[in-house]
Amino acid sequence: MASNLPPGPAFLILRLPTLLFPLIAVYAFNRLLYKYLAIQLPLWTVIVSMTLSIPVFILLKASYMDFIDHRRAAACGAVIPPRIHDIWPAGIGLLIQGINNLKSGYPG
Repeated sequence: MASNLPPGPAFLILRLPTLLFPLIAVYAFNRLLYKYLAIQLPLWTVIVSMTLSIPVFILLKASYMDFIDHRRAAACGAVIPPRIHDIWPAGIGLLIQGINNLKSGYPG
């Protein structure tokens, strides 16, 4: 079935667990708090925690994958190449710098 899908929906289906897991975890935690401890969190805390759960989960997953990559490289006797430091997350500062360099005519 997935082979008949265009690339966009297929990509989203593959990424769905990454997006849904943190939301389900926050919901389950909220339900467990209410069921076993009779603590009902205000709606705004549930909304904020669900909103923040996705970026936090993605950050933790990326950190874990970096750890795994370093372990696999060390097991093979390899070294991971160094990263370019950027003060913004996800390399946004490097992207802006590259765009500005292209506008000024100097691509390097």
